[in-house]
Amino acid sequence: MILTQTGSQLSGTWVSKTVTGTVNGDVVNGRLYKTDDPEVFWDFNLTMSADGKKFSGWHTLQGGKTFNGVKK
Repeated sequence: MILTQTGSQLSGTWVSKTVTGTVNGDVVNGRLYKTDDPEVFWDFNLTMSADGKKFSGWHTLQGGKTFNGVKK
């Protein structure tokens, strides 16, 4: 995954997916979607750890909330 931050805006790519979002301090809110089919997407909210080595948070797959990969 390659991410670029310009001001508070985040963008990037991962395999055949596009990432967009905003950064506020150590929190990232955004969307990961299939580049060739933007109707398939995941919304996410991630918080970076104090040491900058990992993220924690949640993501949704088209409205079904998941946490750490477990469907809620």
